[in-house]
Amino acid sequence: WNVAHTPDQPLNSVSGKDLLDSFAKLARERGDFDWHIAFHPYATNLFSSEIWNDPVARLSPKTPKITFHNLEFLCQYLDTPELHWDGKPRRLILSEQGFHSQPNPSSELQQAASYAYAWEKCKRLPAIDAFIYHRHVDHAHEGGLRLGLWKNVPGSIATPESTKPIYDLFRKAGTDLWEDAAKPFLPVTGLKSWDDSTATP
Repeated sequence: WNVAHTPDQPLNSVSGKDLLDSFAKLARERGDFDWHIAFHPYATNLFSSEIWNDPVARLSPKTPKITFHNLEFLCQYLDTPELHWDGKPRRLILSEQGFHSQPNPSSELQQAASYAYAWEKCKRLPAIDAFIYHRHVDHAHEGGLRLGLWKNVPGSIATPESTKPIYDLFRKAGTDLWEDAAKPFLPVTGLKSWDDSTATP
């Protein structure tokens, strides 16, 4: 967010904030339009199954990275007057996001807790219009990541074998069954309430 992927090679990458600031300035100068943001708030460590514990994603607008841990700061940024369209903040979709699990029950519970944490955070951020989960099934060739709602048949890229705890949460998200389904995962996060998932920027 505030750092480039290749800071020593400025022609290869820029920080996300610098890109959006420059894009918005050009749009204002040349004829603004109704643009919005698609974002992938993956954890700094893709192999972490505790997205609520991301020390690189600080709870500050000056954070180096924006992940699910501090997503509210991107929403706050999109609500600055210089970025508004027709007096309203830009909208946000989370167009790809998954949570890793190791092949053991404890890690799979953390994966489900990450989904509960993410869903509860999205509910509290009105700028977010969509949260698209990736993947439905673990992929044998995705660099060791196991982001699926299902375990895969060993060696396969999309053949489901059995569900993980996150599967049932995914099914109940957005329904009257959600609150009871998510409640057991709150202690896994160490939070006292889902309200604590979102800082006040």
